[in-house]
Amino acid sequence: MSASRDAWITAQKRAFTGWMNIQLAKRNIAPVNDIFTDLEDGVALCQLAEIILDCKIKYTPRERIKMVYPKLENINFALQEMKKKVFVSAEPAQIRSGDPRMILGMLWTLILRIQVSEVSIEQKTAKEGLLLWCQRKTAGYRDVAVRDFTNSWKDGLALCALIHKHYPALIPFDTLTKANAVDNLNMAFEVALREWNIPKMLDANEMVQAPDELSVVTYLTQFFHAFSKSAQSEVASRRVTKLVELTQSNDEMKADYERRATELVAQLKEAVAQMEDRSFDNTLAGAIQKMKDFENFKSTTKPALTSQKLEVETIMGSIAMKLRTCDRPPFHPAEEIALPTALSRLPATACLAYLFCLACLPLPVSLALMAFLSSECSVPLLHTHAAPHLQAIEALYAHMEEEEAKRGLALREELMKQKKLASAEAQFEGKISGLEHWVADKKIFLDNDNLGDTLGGVQNSMKMQEAFEDEFRITRQAREVECERLAEEMLGLHYQEVQISERLAALKASLDALHEQSQKRKAALEQARERELEKERLRKEFAAMANEAQRWLRDTHETIQDHTFPEGLQAITDYRAKLDSDNAAIESTFATKLAAMTELDGRMTAAGITDNKYTALRLSDMNTANESVKEQIVKRDEAYRKELEHQQTLDEKCRAFAEGIKTYVDLAEQQRAQVEALMGPLKSATALEPLEEGKTALEEHKARFDSALGGLDDLAQMERENAEAGVRENPHTPLTVALLRTQLDDHAHFLRENATFVALEIHRLRFAKQADALAAQLAAQHSAVEATSGTPEACAEALRAIAAQGEALVPEVDALAELERQGTALGVTENRHTRHTAATLRAQWEDHVVFVKEAITTQLAEGRRLLFARAAEAFAKAVKDQRAAMEALAGEPQARIVAIEELYQEGAAPAAQLEELRAIDGANRSEFGITENKHTSWTLRLLESLWTQHTRYVSHALTHLRKEVRRLEWAHQAEEYARAVEERRRAVEGCQGSLKEQADAIRALTTAAPLLTDQLAALAAADQENREQHGIADNTHTKFTLAALQAMQARLDRWVQERLTHLDLEERRVEFAQKATAFAESLAAMRSQIEAIAATEADTLEARIEKVTAAYGKGAALEEPWDELGSMDRRNSSVGITSNTHTTLTIAILGARKAQLGRFVETTLGYLNDQVFLRDRSAKEESEIAAKEKRDAACIDFAQKAIAMNTYMESIQSALAAPMLDTETLGDAQQLKEQFETVVLAGHQTQKPAFEELRQSHERVVAEGVTANPFCHLTMEALAEKWEALEKSLDERKERVAQELERQEVCEGLRRSFAEKATALAKFCADHKKAFADLAGDLQAQLAEAKSREAEIDAAKDEIVAEVQKIAQELSEMNVTINEHTDLDVYTVKAMYEALVNICKRSVGVLEQRLVAQKMGDITPEELAEFRECFDHFDQDHSGDLQRLEFKACLASLGQEVADEQMETLWKQMAGDRDCITFDSFTQYMKNRTKDTDSKEEVVASFKEIAKDKPFVTADDLRGANLEGKHVEYLSTHMPPKEAGFDYEAFTEQAFTR
Repeated sequence: MSASRDAWITAQKRAFTGWMNIQLAKRNIAPVNDIFTDLEDGVALCQLAEIILDCKIKYTPRERIKMVYPKLENINFALQEMKKKVFVSAEPAQIRSGDPRMILGMLWTLILRIQVSEVSIEQKTAKEGLLLWCQRKTAGYRDVAVRDFTNSWKDGLALCALIHKHYPALIPFDTLTKANAVDNLNMAFEVALREWNIPKMLDANEMVQAPDELSVVTYLTQFFHAFSKSAQSEVASRRVTKLVELTQSNDEMKADYERRATELVAQLKEAVAQMEDRSFDNTLAGAIQKMKDFENFKSTTKPALTSQKLEVETIMGSIAMKLRTCDRPPFHPAEEIALPTALSRLPATACLAYLFCLACLPLPVSLALMAFLSSECSVPLLHTHAAPHLQAIEALYAHMEEEEAKRGLALREELMKQKKLASAEAQFEGKISGLEHWVADKKIFLDNDNLGDTLGGVQNSMKMQEAFEDEFRITRQAREVECERLAEEMLGLHYQEVQISERLAALKASLDALHEQSQKRKAALEQARERELEKERLRKEFAAMANEAQRWLRDTHETIQDHTFPEGLQAITDYRAKLDSDNAAIESTFATKLAAMTELDGRMTAAGITDNKYTALRLSDMNTANESVKEQIVKRDEAYRKELEHQQTLDEKCRAFAEGIKTYVDLAEQQRAQVEALMGPLKSATALEPLEEGKTALEEHKARFDSALGGLDDLAQMERENAEAGVRENPHTPLTVALLRTQLDDHAHFLRENATFVALEIHRLRFAKQADALAAQLAAQHSAVEATSGTPEACAEALRAIAAQGEALVPEVDALAELERQGTALGVTENRHTRHTAATLRAQWEDHVVFVKEAITTQLAEGRRLLFARAAEAFAKAVKDQRAAMEALAGEPQARIVAIEELYQEGAAPAAQLEELRAIDGANRSEFGITENKHTSWTLRLLESLWTQHTRYVSHALTHLRKEVRRLEWAHQAEEYARAVEERRRAVEGCQGSLKEQADAIRALTTAAPLLTDQLAALAAADQENREQHGIADNTHTKFTLAALQAMQARLDRWVQERLTHLDLEERRVEFAQKATAFAESLAAMRSQIEAIAATEADTLEARIEKVTAAYGKGAALEEPWDELGSMDRRNSSVGITSNTHTTLTIAILGARKAQLGRFVETTLGYLNDQVFLRDRSAKEESEIAAKEKRDAACIDFAQKAIAMNTYMESIQSALAAPMLDTETLGDAQQLKEQFETVVLAGHQTQKPAFEELRQSHERVVAEGVTANPFCHLTMEALAEKWEALEKSLDERKERVAQELERQEVCEGLRRSFAEKATALAKFCADHKKAFADLAGDLQAQLAEAKSREAEIDAAKDEIVAEVQKIAQELSEMNVTINEHTDLDVYTVKAMYEALVNICKRSVGVLEQRLVAQKMGDITPEELAEFRECFDHFDQDHSGDLQRLEFKACLASLGQEVADEQMETLWKQMAGDRDCITFDSFTQYMKNRTKDTDSKEEVVASFKEIAKDKPFVTADDLRGANLEGKHVEYLSTHMPPKEAGFDYEAFTEQAFTR
């Protein structure tokens, strides 16, 4: 907070000092350097008050001031004058003392009231007025948004924008960025100092961090006043700027007009040329595209041209209005644009008169004469009040519309012609294309050399040939004749005569060639039939031989797929000989069978046989099957090899695992022996050195053991990999990783126990050593106290030295207490190496300190101390003797407890002595005032402390001995529990018998487990009681701890559970092995049974199939034992059984054998069923031949009738498929209906009986059981669908004809309605257009009539125009393109209406502008819009008027300083009695204020002021007047040169003449 306060004080001090120096400089008074010190004599303050308050103060000059009083008086004079104008709370003494807060507050009040208030608006604050001015000046600048006087000015852009707004040449604003805030601020500061002498009141770095609001306001106030003084220069700049902008705007508008008019004339000429085009490509697509292009022209191009035409007229009107308003001469376009093309239609005299009007006559006379020529010659030359060139455009536009109407008529005629030709061509093309496609399809049929590969196939081909000949005959009689008829009809119309004639000739030739090819194919079919009879006999012989060979191959394939091998290296090695023997037998048998089949296959190949319907087998299939058998043999050999390698790999893995187990076992045994040997002497050691060495050795053993454990995970991974590889048991070791972990856990516990024992012993010895040393020091000091002799003073001095030595023992006492705390944290509660504890030693030390202090006191006393001394000595001796007797006790703890209690009971005498001593000491104190005794070192307090210490010792000794008793009892129980656990383990290991008997025996032993559990629970309870109630945490009488016993019990439980689990798993393995063996035997027996049944020749094939099926029963008899084996395997897997030493059979092997049996049964049944099929098929074929002949006859009859009917339906359907021509008139539609009823519908009635005969023929075919007719590709369903489709098409065409007639009737009504409405709208537009042209009278009356007609025109949009567009839309949706009742279309009437709307808007706008110009004098519309924007901005309450405060804010924002008196006078002049300013009053005021374009003289004067009275002006002068760069560039380009600059007088003269 302090740093922040110092910062703003510094900032305000700088700013206010600068402001004060500006005021003092007005009278050439020396500036002040420090406002906190330089105002202390009041002189500078009085001078400031005289300047800003415009008063005279009688103050004492600085050279006459000798004392303090004149200084205070000067300050008081200044403050009194200030208080008359503003509220100032500062006192003279505060100013003289340099109070920063009061001085800054006083100066800010003056600044706010004297300077900032000049831009304020009465009730609004001064800052708000200044802020509004800043916002107005910086509006629109990039990255500048002034909202306050702090953060908005931090980056310097706002300050630079403020300067740039008034003087653009001083600040390169476009190059500034927010990132360079400090540079931006410093640039603005330097420019302000250099240009307007505004001191640097602000610091750039402080501004970037945290601008001070008051300092910023003070600084900005200087800019407001500096820029206000340049108002006259701004007026001159504005005059020149407005002249430039007006001249530049006029030039741009004229150039824009000339460009647009030129483009429009070119586009109109292009449109006329397009409409005059009559070149058509004589196609329907071309005619349709031309019509679309024509519609697109009317809907898109023509409206665009109309819009451009109206824009050109509007621009011309705007130019004329602007030039007239600004008192500029009228605009005459270039001659090549202004001359209309209609001049060619004028008589020669009229042309000369027209040119004379343009060149020689004044504008009003020329307009009147051209209007007369236009009416007399009936040639549009001029529109009322328009320039001549507009009439040329109007004439060209009218010519375009005339050509548009002609082109529309020509396009409609061409479209109708092309539609009729397209319909005729489509019918011919459909019929002849269909026949050509039929010929092509049938040629493909005849080109097919495949006459049939079988006897039945050849016979079918012969019948299909007969069907084709019938179809050919019918097709040629019907469809060829129809094509000839259509061709003659088209040739009669002289349409594509050459193409159609050639097409017909080609069709006849192809039909003749097709007939010749049919006869050749018929002869080839007779020869093929004889060859197929011989092939049938060879096929049957080969099928029998192949089927028998296939059965043998299937059996062999099934046999060699069994990859079950014996386990063990020796067994699997012996199995190799059996495999070799089987492979040789398979190869010999197949060679014999293959030789016989090869000989027969050769004879079949010579006969050309490539297929065999009696079997799917080929000689290549036998070879393939043999290759498959060989592949299976190779796979079996590969499986054998892999199994052999697998067995060898498993043996190596087992050996590696056993060696890994042995490494850990050997390490544990070796370390246990070494540690036990090490711990022997350490358990009785009384020195630190051997214990430290033992601790190091134990840590090394532990580190070595922990390091070795890192490989245990690898060993476990090896065990898992062995199990996954199939290792059931490891013959090289009985241990598993789980058992090894149990042993290693025991070994780790053994190491931790011994390491803990050694660490505790080391701590006990260290504590004992330090405790004994401290006790010896205390005893020595105590003896020294007792041995003190001499005079009382000497004795006291000696005792003080001893006391100092006792105080020096404090660190040792504390260190001993810390060491004992550490031991307690480690679990040390007793220490056999010392009888001292930290508490007893601290008590001894405290007693010793007290004793020494008392001794000192005692040595200084004399008198009656001898009695107390003797009694005290006697009491102390008795206590010490009793303690010595207790310490001398030995034996069992319980006996020592009894002895100590007896001795303590005998200690009643010392207690009585202590009471006697209390009485003596009390008498000495009360009767004799004796508080010291030099004859003895004992005081009553020491004696009481001695007795208390003795009593504490006795209590501690008893507590210690009782703990020892509890330790001995717990140690005895722990040893007994450990022996019981070990006996239980040996008993479990000794269980014998079968697996079940061993498990039962172990479970029986386990029932005794609750006894061990109870013992352990008792031990845990005793341990908890010892710890919580007696503070016993260790026990030197046994090596066992409760945690060790619990771990021992857990290990026993885990070992027993693992033993039971092992027995249970073994029992499961045995059971699975027995059931698996039985299941495998049942599979083998069933296979033998099925083989015997299949080979029984006495039974029929059906009987053998039935017996095989009954024997196998789909494997139902095997499912129950199989499911039982599966469930047993899943249960075994769930408990971790992955191997079984009692059998080589696994669930996968049994599943494979079961599946193999299923495949064997399936193969056997398949073979038997194939035999049945071959037998039945031979018998069935003979009966089917006779039935086939009957079916073929029915099919051929159907084919003949179907082909004839199909030919008729395709002919009619092709005619109906051709698109029906849309009629253009009602008469066309009536004629179309009559032709359809008399020709098409009447002919269809004659074909209905023939279709009924076809249906009956189809029923006969169905009765024979035929589902597909080989002699005809046509089906009854397809023909029926085609018939229904034909009747539907006829109905649709009938309905379509009726709809077309109905549509034409509706269209006729719409055509008449459109013609009526469009004609009315055209008349409406023409009447109103003429009315606008004939407007007369004063401007107000013309405007009233124009607005009245504007309302009528707007109403017509929703009434007449909308109705016309709606009817046109309906006609368009109904595809109506011809209207015999009118030549108008929707685009034409819409363009008429839009043109009328534009004329109306332009007329109203021109009249309003002329009224405003008439009312406001020479104010341009742009200026009026600018005044309105300014007025609305300050009309904050949106009342439509400016109040006093709003008007003053407006003046301030415009940079105009108005004093209160001037404001009052101005307000009365403008507001009058209304007490508010209307927009008209404001406009008149702004007109007077900104009137700088009235005359050339004023503009020349403005240029002269900018040029600083030179006869020429330079670019630097223009930039120095704050003209924008584009305006300076324009002036530099367009002003004529003069001397060292430009001739502004010539430029002004030229600007006012164009």
